[in-house]
Amino acid sequence: MSQPRIVAWRSSSELLQLKSDFFPSSDSADTRPAAISKVTTWQTRVRIPHSIESTSQITSAVLLDHPHSHPLTVRLAYSTAIIRFVNGLLDPAQQSQFALPMHLLARNLNLPASFVELRHAATHESLPSLAVLRAMAHRALDWLWNDYWAALGTEEEVEEEPAMVERARTAVKTWRRLRREAPMAVVKADHEVVKVVKECVDISRADAEALVAALLEEKVLIPAGKKKAAKMKGARMLWMPLLLEIEAAVPGFIAGLVGAMEEVLKGGEELAAALLRETRGGELEGDEDYLAAVYAWMEFLTAKQQTVSGRIGVGINVEELAKQALITPNEWNIQLLKHILVEYPALKPKYQALVDLAAMHVQTQGGKKGKKANDEKRSLEDIDAEIDAFEAQLDRIQQKRTKPTTTLLVKEDKKAQVAGKWRRWEGEWTPKPFGVL
Repeated sequence: MSQPRIVAWRSSSELLQLKSDFFPSSDSADTRPAAISKVTTWQTRVRIPHSIESTSQITSAVLLDHPHSHPLTVRLAYSTAIIRFVNGLLDPAQQSQFALPMHLLARNLNLPASFVELRHAATHESLPSLAVLRAMAHRALDWLWNDYWAALGTEEEVEEEPAMVERARTAVKTWRRLRREAPMAVVKADHEVVKVVKECVDISRADAEALVAALLEEKVLIPAGKKKAAKMKGARMLWMPLLLEIEAAVPGFIAGLVGAMEEVLKGGEELAAALLRETRGGELEGDEDYLAAVYAWMEFLTAKQQTVSGRIGVGINVEELAKQALITPNEWNIQLLKHILVEYPALKPKYQALVDLAAMHVQTQGGKKGKKANDEKRSLEDIDAEIDAFEAQLDRIQQKRTKPTTTLLVKEDKKAQVAGKWRRWEGEWTPKPFGVL
């Protein structure tokens, strides 16, 4: 099954509208600036697909290309956008133990070799001419259209996401009602609970993201009210039987659920507010209790005893989860990383130093949990203090690395003196040219 994930757009129609804004018809108004602004907004929520990001960056360079712009500025904008477009496509495809030629990777993706050559020239040689960059930018947009945007179809061809989410909401609400009525009842073959489990399994097979979205709403996996983390024991008793049944029928579902939870922690309070808005309505501030409940589920599902063979979290790639948490360091992700290193000590040699640096970075920022470091403007004094802290940490690391070498050199010098090799003369001497006694 595909990994469920939290996406930036609320529905398929919103994504299709973005497609129309990036590629407007010739007789309509130019909606490309609005499309670029929307992508910029989405990027503050979660990571967006590379094709959307590249379309926005290349389109931005195209809009910058007008007679009032300095030619060098335009060339730099085109070059940067195309380099990021090529790197973002080819770097993830570099899965071999040994580096494969970029031309080979491009051929596997049906990407013309001219893009690889232009990337090399713009990176290591002089910038290509403006005429060449213009032509390649439009070729890149054509490639993105054929490879990504055209596959989205039209609004009539795409099943609306809310319909499947509503179906998932109905199923999980029914489960909650039945479990509360008879939490210890023996389930029979014709019992309504069995039908609910089957419905959830069918939904997860058809659209796992819809079921994940329903589960992450308030009053489902996330308890209602304040101090949600204190209510997690009851939440686990209520929902673990359903999660176990789904994982048994659709292996990998829990790994996808944990991945979606990590996206929530990455997005922090902004994404939490967006998720809560779906059920509460209105504009909301980020809910710290919501994030605490999401983290409590992640801590439980990634515990060592839950990821061994035969348990619910066996499909979770804990090391990959740690990498994702390091990409967006915030207080929740630092807490998760420390939990992972305690549960899986074998990862400490590889990640402990990185976690310590990330923790220091977050502490220096002094932001709220789940809030990105660059969300608020900082004074020059704060930036200088952060730089000083990083330089001090770097000095300590370098001293640790050079200390054994210094000790070794002292030992070698003592050995040389004992062995009678060349050593400095400590007595009186008269300076003379080389070769003169």
